[in-house]
Order: sequence, then structure tokens, then C-alpha cells
Amino acid sequence: YQRRVHGRIKLDKLSNSVLGQTSVDPAGYLTAIEGSKKEQEIDINDLRKGRLLLKSAILANPKHAQSWIAAARLEEYDGKLAAARNIVAQGLQHCLDSADLWLLAVRLEPPEKAKEILAKAVEAVPGSVALWQAAAAREPDKLMRAKILRRALEHVPTSVTLWKELIELEGADEARTLLYRAVQCVPTSLDLWLALAKLESYENARAVLNKAREFLRTEPSIWIHAAKLEETHGNVESVESVVRRAIKALAKEDAVLKREDWLREAGLAERSGALLTCRAIIKATANVGVDDKDAESTWLEEAEAMTSRGCVETARALFDVLVTTYPQRPNGWLKYIEFERTHGTSDQLTVVMERARAECSEAELFWLIDAKAKWKRGDVAAARAVITEALTRNPQSESVYLALAKLERQTGNTEAARAILARGREVCDTPRIWMQSVQLEREQELTEAAESLLKIALEKHPKFAKLWMIAGQMRAERGAFEEAEKVFEAGLEYCRTSPQLWVCAVELEASQGNFPKARSILEKARVRLPANEELWYHAVQLELRAGKPKDAVFAVTKGLQECPKSGELWSLAIDLEPRAQRKTKSMEAMKHCDNDPHVILSVARLFWRERKLEKALKWLERAVLLNPDLGDAWAFRLVFERENGQAESAENLIRRCRDAEPHHGRRWISVSKRRENWKLSTEEILSKVEAIVDAEVKKPDT
Repeated sequence: YQRRVHGRIKLDKLSNSVLGQTSVDPAGYLTAIEGSKKEQEIDINDLRKGRLLLKSAILANPKHAQSWIAAARLEEYDGKLAAARNIVAQGLQHCLDSADLWLLAVRLEPPEKAKEILAKAVEAVPGSVALWQAAAAREPDKLMRAKILRRALEHVPTSVTLWKELIELEGADEARTLLYRAVQCVPTSLDLWLALAKLESYENARAVLNKAREFLRTEPSIWIHAAKLEETHGNVESVESVVRRAIKALAKEDAVLKREDWLREAGLAERSGALLTCRAIIKATANVGVDDKDAESTWLEEAEAMTSRGCVETARALFDVLVTTYPQRPNGWLKYIEFERTHGTSDQLTVVMERARAECSEAELFWLIDAKAKWKRGDVAAARAVITEALTRNPQSESVYLALAKLERQTGNTEAARAILARGREVCDTPRIWMQSVQLEREQELTEAAESLLKIALEKHPKFAKLWMIAGQMRAERGAFEEAEKVFEAGLEYCRTSPQLWVCAVELEASQGNFPKARSILEKARVRLPANEELWYHAVQLELRAGKPKDAVFAVTKGLQECPKSGELWSLAIDLEPRAQRKTKSMEAMKHCDNDPHVILSVARLFWRERKLEKALKWLERAVLLNPDLGDAWAFRLVFERENGQAESAENLIRRCRDAEPHHGRRWISVSKRRENWKLSTEEILSKVEAIVDAEVKKPDT
């Protein structure tokens, strides 16, 4: 009796007395067994337990196909295929309508018997798509596969999968006929409608898509494919019309897409080559989900995001919407111009710049950008025409006068440049125009004319520090050091907050070897301008020139206390450390300014010296990308490339530098600011700086 009670309790646990179904998951149980398999054979006791459990599950509910499947798979797992087939055969007696059980039976049988079983299977379960697919897959002959699929569709006419497989086996004409039948049977299948539209002529395709919209009112893809169809046949206006109608129709059905969904659709249209459709989507949906006050920033962010994904045309459409909506805002035009300079053609860039000039005619910047682009392409006459027109629209613009004078200077038209600057002095009378007038005469070595202009300029603009700097430098060039000293002293009375003028006074004394006086001037400057990294940088350089490296280390330490974010001072600190301690110092520098190009450059040089060339290249490239205006970084990168790279990569680097047009860097300025180098191109300056850097690199490391 106790044995019977115990057995009943066990059976109760294995079955559900209410639903009559097992509470054991046979498939899950078998999966657990397979997941626990080790390299050695599974314990025979586990197999015995599994058989007992599954047998109990089958007895509890013989109509549960998964129990039979699990029991058969267990035997298959144990290598007893005959037992597995027997279990499946028994299971089919109870679960004749189980497609999964039939499929297992097919898999367990040899190929010659599989077809016979499949024939019985589709007769027993004619509504199983999986069984018909398996039957078709077993046929090597294409015609037989098609015949089976046609028969399958007689039983399951709503199966999109079966329709697709059959259509793929047929030619274009038969496929078209089948698709017409398919969309009648499954009118809610988007794929079938679109496939039919692709196979039809233009007029018929339009009719197909119109019919599809009757059944799929909330599906935007039909509208987008309709727009692509119009684009393919050159109906530009119809493309925008279709997209606008799509938005209205979807809104009527409460099926409005989110903004990110429309952006995704535009990107997909671009990738498929439908550029007009892409632009139409962006134009029609630009304001969806966007507040007016956030529109500009939203469009700029989206344009940047789409550019990063490679969807250039989508980004271009967003920029176009931005500048069309806010034509008087220069920021949008500047971003658009920069985008076209990077991703567009020269013609596209020209079109955008001309539009910017037309919309913001009073903004001199766009005229100058356009002129510079034409000048770089070698079209000097066009550049001159643009700047001249800019001058007529902005007759009081200092920048336009200076740009036109620079163009004439660079092209050798000295008299024209002189006349332009003279006119600029009369109209604008700004210190920069006076300064460039002086520099033009200096360039032509007309010292008296330069001195005369400089005297008037200082009377008019005594608070412009660069004029005093030029006056002192001119006297120092001819050896009149005392006069130069007096000029700097007079200038500092007017421009006490100019660190560059203080540095000029220091450099004058240092060039004569008068280091104590130079230090004294620097002390006064630092009192006047505390925490100024320019003054501390030159304090370190002064001690190095004086041959006092320990004092230089002391100076850079004090400088970093006042200017802990100065990349140049950290770079000096790294270089001044003993070789064994430079890595530690560089890590400390990275904590304070990890994205400063000067620090990045010093770290790159450390790797270079250690011959860790791959890391050195990575850090040199990072320095160039962080600040393309830093000419020294380009020079170091080029020297490294010539030493460790290939000639082609070096030439490519020179082109990149030429496009970037750097203007800063201590070594770069030491070359570009020399009077004899004023007319040199970027490439020529780079060559001279490269020689300086190359000598530094080859200098023994102490």
C-alpha cells in the first residue's frame, strides 16, 4: 500500500491533474543533460533517470508531442537510433498532427526513407509550412521543388515564406504572375507588394503601390518606395509631393513616425542611391518633434551624427534645411562650408559659399573664405574679384582691406598692395592696417618709408603693442640696441599688459648676453602679469640659454605651480627631467592636461627615443589631429615619416599640412616670422622647420 501511495505522489508531481499536461519540460530537461556533457561519457545513471522521467511524462500525457521528442532525442544522444525511431513511431500514433515530431522522424531516417515519411507528414499536417519546406528542400530538381511548393500553397495560401521560395525559383514573367496571386492571398505582406512593384512597368508599379496602401495604411515604406519610383523616372517634383502626402496620410491613421525613424529612412534611401528621396524626407520632416528654439542645435547635432555614420547626403540635406530656415545666421553657414570642404566637391563648396555670401552679404567672413578657396585653387583673378566685390559691400572692413593687400603682396603686385593699404589707412585707420603698411615697406627693404609710417602709426595708436615690437626689432636689426631698449621701455608705458612686448625686451637683453637684466625684466613682468605661461616659458628658456639647467628646472617647477594647465610648461618639464624619470613626469603631465598637443608631442618623442615606433606614430598623429594649427607637430610627424615610413606617406603628410595651413609652434614661428621668409608657402616653411626638428632628433639624448 505504501509503495502505491508513494508512486501516486510521484506521478502527481509529474503531471498536472487539472490540465492533464506534464509539469516537466522534456525539451528543457534534455537541453540540461546536453549542456552538462563532459568529454567523457555521461553517467549511465543519468540516462536511466532521464528515461524514467520522460517515460512518466509520456504516460501522464501521451498527447504531449514534446515528451516523445525529448525521449527520442535522449536515445539518439545515447547512440540508439533504432530505439529513437521506435519512440517517434509510437509518438506519431498519439500525436499525428505534430509537425515537430514528423520533422524529427525525417531527420532520424536515412535519406531514401525521408521522402516517404515527408509525404505522409504533409498529408497528416498539410498546414505545416515547415514540413512543406523540408519536402521541397529534399528535391534536387528545381521543377519538382516548384511543384511541391505550389501544392503547399494550395493548403497554406497565406504563407509568405512559401510564396517567396516559389517566386525565387521562377523567372521574371512567372514571378510577376505568382506575385499578383500572392498579394491577393496575403494582402498585408509588404515584401510581396514591393517585389511586385519592382517587376512591373512604371505605370503598373504606381498602381500596385496605390493598391498596397489600401491594405497597409500605416506602413511608411510603401510611400518611400513610391517616392523612389518617381525619382527613378526623373519626376523630381513628384518625389517631394509623395513624401508630403505620406506624412499627411500617416498622421491621419495615427501612425506618425518618430524623428529618429525618419532619419533612419533617409539614411536607407541614401544608401540605396535614392538621393532625391533622401533629401525630400529630410526637407518634409525637419520640424517633426523639434522646438523652434532648439532647431538649430538639433539639426547641427543630427548632421554631425549622420556624417559619422557615412550618410553624407542626409547630413547635407540637414544643413540645407538649417541655412534655408535661418539664412541670416552665420554659424550655420560656417558649419555647412566646413562640411562641404571636408566631404563635398569643389563645385559643391563653391555653391554653398556663394549662397552664404548672398544671404549674409554684410558678413565679410564669407567673402574672405570664398576668396581664399579660389586662391588656393590657383584662380587669383577670381579671388581678387570676390574680395573687390566684398570691399564694395563692406567699405569700412579692415579684414577685407588686409586680405586684398595680402593677395597683391603674395602675387608680386607691390604697388597695388601699397595703394590698397594707403586707402585702408584713410578709410579705416586701424592699427593692423598701419602695421601691415610698415611690414610691406620692411619687406621691400625701404627702411625710411617704414620708419616714417611707423612714427605716424605710434602717434595714432600708441596702445597697440605690435607696433612697439616692430619699432624695437627694426632698431635691433641695425645694431642700435640702446635705441631698441628705449623703444621697448616707452612701449611698456602704454602696453603693460602685453606679455609679448615684455618678452621682446627680455630677448633684446638676452641676445647681448645681459642675462641678469633680462631676469630683472621678467620679474617685473611677472609681478604685472601673474600666472602668465608665456612669461614662465621664456623664463625657462632664458636659464637654458644662460647655461643654467638647474635654474631652468626650478623655473619650470614654479611656473607649473602658477599655471598647472600649461601644456608647453609640462612639455618643458618632461624634456628637462633625467631620462629615467621622464615617463613618470609625462604621466603626471597627462593627469593635468591629457589633450594638450604639446604634452602629446613630448610623450610621442619619449616612445620615439625608446624605438617604440608604433606607439610613437600613434601619439604623433594624435598631436596633429588635436591641433592642426601647430606647425611643430607637423614637422615632427614628417621627420618621423621620412625616418620610418615611406616616401608616399611623407608626400601625403605634406599635402595634409598644406591644407591645414598651420601658423603656430615655437619652431614654426621662428621660421615664418623672419622677414626673408614672409613670402614662403606653407610647404616651404615646413621644409625649414623639418630641418630644425631633424637636428633636434639626431642630437644625443643627455
